[in-house]
Amino acid sequence: MSPRDPLVPTAARAIAASLAVAAATAAIASANTVTVIQLEQGSLTGSNGAAELAFASAGPVGVGAAGENLVGFDLIVRGLGQTPGGFDSTSSGSGTLGIHTVGATSFFGGPSAGLHQQTLTTGADSPTLEPADPLTTTIDTHFNFPLADIAVSLTNPTEDDSSSASSSEPVDAVPAINAATSFGTQLTGVFALGSPATSAIASNNNEWDLAHVVLRSGDRVNLQFDIGFTLGEPAERFDATLLVFDTLPGDANLDGSVDTGDLAILANNFGSVGTAQWTTASFNGDADVNTADLAILASTFGQSLGPAAAPLAVTIPEPAGLALLTLAAAGLACRRR
Repeated sequence: MSPRDPLVPTAARAIAASLAVAAATAAIASANTVTVIQLEQGSLTGSNGAAELAFASAGPVGVGAAGENLVGFDLIVRGLGQTPGGFDSTSSGSGTLGIHTVGATSFFGGPSAGLHQQTLTTGADSPTLEPADPLTTTIDTHFNFPLADIAVSLTNPTEDDSSSASSSEPVDAVPAINAATSFGTQLTGVFALGSPATSAIASNNNEWDLAHVVLRSGDRVNLQFDIGFTLGEPAERFDATLLVFDTLPGDANLDGSVDTGDLAILANNFGSVGTAQWTTASFNGDADVNTADLAILASTFGQSLGPAAAPLAVTIPEPAGLALLTLAAAGLACRRR
């Protein structure tokens, strides 16, 4: 059955036609990658349901002459009717706690790198707190508040940082005093914020921008800590593992290309509601797989990523590929009916 067959619904033919045009257009246009944060284990809601974790994407933050393939995001604690203001990375679980990397192997193969740090050329640890310090840059993992905001500190905010730059890391240019970069493993501490910091959090809908996290695309980070509240409510315990990566919209299998392999994943999961993730073809983050995700895939169909430091390589889909995409649109639209 072709998309022009009278038996194919008019809506399906319209979807098929528009997606074919979108695919052809995207194939010759420049493409942008997206940073994806996917929950692999645990929950983003606290143990008592009074707080949740959210993210503000910083997008790809790769720097250096050779390209570092780094991605960054801000970790936000959102109080659900309460004002968060305490952090404790020692009271829950066992082993390495706080904000820390997990697993020895990257999703893309090879060793996991860790949390990216900016360091002094002498190899000294970089500062752990923002703002207004030249060493807490967009490629440095750090807590997102100044030391003056802390009212009570049982264990100062600390980071585990390498003593010297990794041999795989290029030297970053600006500023010269902190040209060295390295990878650490964790951000830890036991502290509570005071006013006016907590007043500012409360006025921001109880959202606390806790930390800026930078790691290599394909690495995992574990969030294992307790969050306290300004009025002394029971602490919220978090334990969640995230996979963070940077890729093309529509690249479900994370091989750096958007092709029939990704289309097959979308087809296998088409119609899923409330359970899907990026790797099962929910590209807009709504946990569903439907024609909206098919449209996203169509917009980058035929594109591929080159090496981390190289420009994006774009190929124009062959007619057979566009025909397959058109038929898929029609077929999936029919399945919905």
